[in-house]
Amino acid sequence: MTLYTLIVPATMLTAPIGARIAHSINPARLRLAFAFFLLLTSLRMFSSVYASL
Repeated sequence: MTLYTLIVPATMLTAPIGARIAHSINPARLRLAFAFFLLLTSLRMFSSVYASL
């Protein structure tokens, strides 16, 4: 419960900042950055599955 009480206010305070930044970035670059993030996330997930075998 303590973690929840920290995450919710932090999210409520920083979400408008993130939205403002996202709207100021070129959409193509934002899409590319998100694709790179998804690639890294998927590689990390696959590596953890492979390591558990």
